[in-house]
Amino acid sequence: MNNISENGTNIFLEQVLDSVKIGVVAFDSDHYISMVNAGLLNMFGYSQEEVLKHPVNILFDTNNYKTIHKLIDNAEYSKNVLSTPKYEINASKYDNTIIPMEISITKNDGNQNHMYILIMRDISEFKQTVDDLKYLAYYDQLTKIPNRTLFMDRSATAIRQSRRDNEHLAIVYIDLDEFKIINDRLGHEYGDIFLKELSLRFQKCIRESDTVSRVGGDEFTILMPKISHINDASSLAERILESNKKPVKLNTDDIYPKTSVGISIFPEDGDNIEILLKCADIAMYRAKERGKNQYVFYNSNHKVK
Repeated sequence: MNNISENGTNIFLEQVLDSVKIGVVAFDSDHYISMVNAGLLNMFGYSQEEVLKHPVNILFDTNNYKTIHKLIDNAEYSKNVLSTPKYEINASKYDNTIIPMEISITKNDGNQNHMYILIMRDISEFKQTVDDLKYLAYYDQLTKIPNRTLFMDRSATAIRQSRRDNEHLAIVYIDLDEFKIINDRLGHEYGDIFLKELSLRFQKCIRESDTVSRVGGDEFTILMPKISHINDASSLAERILESNKKPVKLNTDDIYPKTSVGISIFPEDGDNIEILLKCADIAMYRAKERGKNQYVFYNSNHKVK
């Protein structure tokens, strides 16, 4: 740490602060920096000369500095840094790269020329870990599309909105016909390739507002909010069946996909996602019974306008 060493205690404190991934900045009532530790210089990519005697806003963009300014105005004296309120804010490196930070601000005990201490901890890795865990919780690892959990969450939200706005939505249940034969004959590696290709095709068939998800080994669902007519759902099913006319290349084989599709409509077929999924699943099995590679509505008398 710079410009602070006066005794052994301070030297020890400098060594501790410089060894951890925490930035420490001291600045005066005019917000000019008087001291920084090596941790801060390493995080931001500045040299000591580039920050000392410069305004503390060198570490933030305009919008985030406005937040910092308010926190400085409200900063209180505290002997215990650990008890100081923590805030999350984005800081800016020398090259304007954004760093998510956890910060705290304290001031000394209140003479007219009081100083402030800003402590900053880089939480980039923590944020990335949280994002990674969210991804694992909500996305299928093979196809990279939403999994059952995310599908159920989005469907529940869409149903609430549809109920409030007096709108319709559709749930589409898709089963890949004869997928077990592909796995048994070519192996799971090629089965995985087949699943990934079909998931891409389904994504190309849907509207921007729809959600396609993988809910089982060879089972997919599609949420279609805000449908204005039953034809919105049947048109999607027909696009899927049309895409099946293009083969998937697996090793030396051309495999033509076959999909049995079942469709249920809110609110006619059910008022919650569990019932709608069950109805769409029943309709999908009816499609299989009728010869596969086709679509069936749970209720053939829908009159969605």
